[in-house]
Amino acid sequence: MRRNTVVFVLAFATLGLAPCCFGVGFYSPDQSVSAQAQADAVVARASDASTVYYNPAGMVRLAPWNVTAGWHVVLPELEYVSPFGQKQEASDTFFVPHVYLAANPVNSRFAGGIGVNSPFGLGTDWGGNSFARYVAPYSKLELMMVNPNVAYRVTEGLSIAAGADFYTADITLDRFVPSLMMPGLLPPGMDLGTTIEADGDAWGWNAAVMYDICERVSVGASYRSKADIDFSGPLKTNPATPLSTSASFDMHLPSMVKAGIAVKPTKGLTVEFDVDWLEWSRFKNVQVTFSPPVMPSEVSPRDWDDALLYSIGAEYAMGKNWKVRAGYGFAESPIPDRTYEPGIPRNDLHVVSFGLGKSFNRVTLDAACTFILSEQRDVNSAVGEPFLSVDGSYDSFTTVLGGGVSYSF
Repeated sequence: MRRNTVVFVLAFATLGLAPCCFGVGFYSPDQSVSAQAQADAVVARASDASTVYYNPAGMVRLAPWNVTAGWHVVLPELEYVSPFGQKQEASDTFFVPHVYLAANPVNSRFAGGIGVNSPFGLGTDWGGNSFARYVAPYSKLELMMVNPNVAYRVTEGLSIAAGADFYTADITLDRFVPSLMMPGLLPPGMDLGTTIEADGDAWGWNAAVMYDICERVSVGASYRSKADIDFSGPLKTNPATPLSTSASFDMHLPSMVKAGIAVKPTKGLTVEFDVDWLEWSRFKNVQVTFSPPVMPSEVSPRDWDDALLYSIGAEYAMGKNWKVRAGYGFAESPIPDRTYEPGIPRNDLHVVSFGLGKSFNRVTLDAACTFILSEQRDVNSAVGEPFLSVDGSYDSFTTVLGGGVSYSF
């Protein structure tokens, strides 16, 4: 009987943890400082080596050698208000670097490049004594993508590209199991803390096209395939239990399409409008398996929806090699109320960004700032019940600071 109780508790803990990885696994469009300042509306043109990620077909439009490196500091502030007016807040700091290299040989139709960045990943930390303790008090994903690409100039105005995506990731997920589920296993009133630390990797691919309609108008599109990261790792408990097991589950990264049109209405000014489509509907459920197989595989429903991200960005080239940038974006939430949880506090988002670029011969310095304001969301679901409801109002405000440098020769 004692062994069966432990098996049930570990299964309960793992099922609660596994879906949380998708809360921190949502898409992060800011993968370049110059692009960030324009709400990432840059798929139809190329200005530095970060085009390796946004649209690698643009590599044939760069100087022979280009290097771009930078970082983003992400500062999320989350707020939860219970149906009874009790408020809880969470905040954290994330440092996200990126680097790109592009080579466009003279007198060649081919160009190549590689990028290392983090297009997915975030985290939430409500605290072990919060309303989320039985669902997702803490979750964090750290993901890196290595993305080599090759581009080909078909005609003077048309180029295409293709590449491979290699993902590697580490994830940490915490959850508490109520003492009521463990009669006789622990002292009365003592909940069981659980932590899963897992890692995994996956492969995908991407393709892109860019076309100059005329001197003042260009269009571009890129596609990135789906990928499934197989995570596995031990389930640890505090205090320790007599049964040792590990959990395995998949993270389903969505396939994505990004398309846009860039227009130069006047000298020095470029305006671009982009639309991103993300296939979040791949999250039908999460299946957890155990090793050793102490019990059959379990399934937890997610039922996410596909989502769109709209963005418009502008760049104005001023005198003395200065560039002023600004942008606005709107991102739909893919998460329905019935599966909404505090480890995934993702609402519809409004994005406002701005920044500057300054060139010094072959070196360009870039700085950007983004404010991400979520729409308030009132949730009424069965998540967390019957032990502790997570119903209530969710809101967030995130600041993203960026700094980068580019070198071309």
